[in-house]
Amino acid sequence: VCRGAGFVCDYSGVPNYQPGDESRCDGVDNDCDGQTDEGLRVTYYRDADGDGFGWPATHVQSCPGVPPSGYVRNMGDCDDTCRTCFTGAPESCDGLDNNCNGVIDEGATLSYYRDLDGDGHGAGAPVQRCSGGSGWATLGDDCWDTSGFERANAAQVYPGQTGYFTSYRNNSTFDYNCSGIDEKRWTGSYNNCDASCTGEGWTSGTPACGVSGTYRRCAYAGSCGAPTETRTQECH
Repeated sequence: VCRGAGFVCDYSGVPNYQPGDESRCDGVDNDCDGQTDEGLRVTYYRDADGDGFGWPATHVQSCPGVPPSGYVRNMGDCDDTCRTCFTGAPESCDGLDNNCNGVIDEGATLSYYRDLDGDGHGAGAPVQRCSGGSGWATLGDDCWDTSGFERANAAQVYPGQTGYFTSYRNNSTFDYNCSGIDEKRWTGSYNNCDASCTGEGWTSGTPACGVSGTYRRCAYAGSCGAPTETRTQECH
């Protein structure tokens, strides 16, 4: 109100008013010092994405209690457009800094290797990725991986290959299972059939990979016999 030459506070209508008392945060200059709610208001931070964590650069001062709409007391957000990004959030493999530590996808990626021939085994240096997909494998143990004209052959070459082959895979080698050596399928020499009419083997030494030879195998057909066959040596 106006008294004399100036304005003064008139708190005759303020319940329980005490001069010099600014203990209530109510939007009123209770102690008549020209300031409102000094020392009582708290800072609220903008939470545009609704994750419960506010953006430090955008804030308002308001009385304690119910925050203004769209604001929170917590200022632990580093991306207020990302609902899964805030201090302490679990890190997901999504190209975002979910936990606000300045590093993206740490501990959430896996090592993948280029798998050019599609056999499930890759080669080369690992690459950190969220997921694999076509052309990638979690195993980096392939000994021949190519996307060229020999891709179909290369797709048959990988550790653990159990099949045997009668032709070179490439570069004059039969190493289809990446063991580092050419392993023959049949190595036994022929011996006379035993009493149980069993036994088999090559009749004149074990042929090299891809080379044919005479192979004899005991068999019972009314009586025990040992017919021969021409067989090509298989390897891997």
